[in-house]
Amino acid sequence: MDFSSVVKHLNLTLPCQLTFLDLIFDLTKETALDIFSETEENPAPWLRPRKLTPKPKFPTDKNQLISSVQKKVEQALKIAPTESSTEQNRKRPTWGHHEDEATVKFQIADSIFDLLVDDTANLIKDLSDKKYW
Repeated sequence: MDFSSVVKHLNLTLPCQLTFLDLIFDLTKETALDIFSETEENPAPWLRPRKLTPKPKFPTDKNQLISSVQKKVEQALKIAPTESSTEQNRKRPTWGHHEDEATVKFQIADSIFDLLVDDTANLIKDLSDKKYW
């Protein structure tokens, strides 16, 4: 079913109804792509590569596909019951310090570079004031 046929079937006329339906369509598409995509993430060269989590096999049955995507969309919209907190803590990925470490290193390097540029500019100014050139 495409968007326009759903609009006609549900007899939607208000802009807010159409916007909500468009949101549901977009969220469903993004969720399905996220669940079943098999693209590898290439981190920046200075970061350590992350282990890829295996993606679930693509369902062979239409009902399985609909139920798995519907479950994720409902969780994204916070209209479905979520797992208990202990279950979530078990599944929560560990916090990777590598990205934060790289960010802090770049910030320190930028600060050092700025200090060096300022010191060099001040030295050249002092030298030109004393007519050493």
